Amino acid sequence: MIKIQKYKDKRWRCYHYSVIDENVIKSSLCVFKECNDIKKSIFISDVRTIENYRNKGYAKYLLKNVIKRFKGKYDSIYLGIKPSDDCPLKMEQLIDFYKKVGFTVYKNKFGKFIGVIS
Repeated sequence: MIKIQKYKDKRWRCYHYSVIDENVIKSSLCVFKECNDIKKSIFISDVRTIENYRNKGYAKYLLKNVIKRFKGKYDSIYLGIKPSDDCPLKMEQLIDFYKKVGFTVYKNKFGKFIGVIS
């Protein structure tokens, strides 16, 4: 089950999505909406899975559901790719994971990796 919590700001709206199983949050992420006169975009950040529940498909399930919810309603869905301090995955593993979920991965002019679905 995915639980949604909403936080509203004047320009950005942050939605917190979580996979909850047996009353325990197993994986979560944040979605920010940016809407202006030119385009509407979704930025996904803070994709996290509790250590004991990693490699069980929770983050993949969550991302696929969030993408399905917003794809076609927004011009693009994107995220920054960078392992957190507590993430056991290397950059190459993260890139492979996000590609499997459907993102096209680019290295931007600042040397940072981003994933985009448009």
